[in-house]
Amino acid sequence: YTLMQAIAAEGDVTTPVVVQPSGDGGAVISTTSEPEYYFVIALAGQSNSMSFGEGLPLPDTYDRPDPRI
Repeated sequence: YTLMQAIAAEGDVTTPVVVQPSGDGGAVISTTSEPEYYFVIALAGQSNSMSFGEGLPLPDTYDRPDPRI
């Protein structure tokens, strides 16, 4: 059994961090070790997610044979 957490990020993700609230209302930010691997899932064009309405919107000129896509 492996627990995985999905993370959506925009831009560079270089170092995993942990943010914990501190007693004075602030936050304590600390780094963790590098993960052993990353999963990269790209959604674009007519991917399988299009059937669920989760694909990326495309301009009229790229990979759009039908107006419903």
